[in-house]
Amino acid sequence: MPQLPAILILVWSTIPVALGCVATSPGANPTTLSPVRTTTPRTVRTTSSATTTARTTTTTVAPVTPLACQTCTVDQVSFDAANGDPGSIDADFRAEANDPQTDCLRLTAICSAQPGFVAFMEFNINQGGPLENQDFVQTVEALLECVDGQWFYRTTDVQEVNSVQCTEFDAAG
Repeated sequence: MPQLPAILILVWSTIPVALGCVATSPGANPTTLSPVRTTTPRTVRTTSSATTTARTTTTTVAPVTPLACQTCTVDQVSFDAANGDPGSIDADFRAEANDPQTDCLRLTAICSAQPGFVAFMEFNINQGGPLENQDFVQTVEALLECVDGQWFYRTTDVQEVNSVQCTEFDAAG
């Protein structure tokens, strides 16, 4: 069993590499990476036994700077709750997958009226709403996109969005 110590040395020297890979594997959008530890086994043969030695090198990877269109947060937009006024309803949102072409963050603002009613969405308290209001539907959804750290509605006119308010009215009139 003269090779057992060599095998144990090889196994013990690869554990930090495996753990290092697990600890530094990036997720969906890394902002900082830890140094990567690389071990390269090398076998030296002699006439009596085999010896394995390991050479360790450390490589530091520069931090990844997120795109400006990936720095928005949901709390930058106030999705206002119903305020008790007639027709006032809660504003809501849904996080969307990043834009497949630009990798920028996206968020959908939502106004859902009760059955038999039509929803209406406003941005930034009485600054108008999305084109989707023209459909006169029970649920209005407007896609917001992160641009330079701010949320924008960009269907026809580019409009920065800081708050969303929702109202409903009876579809029968």
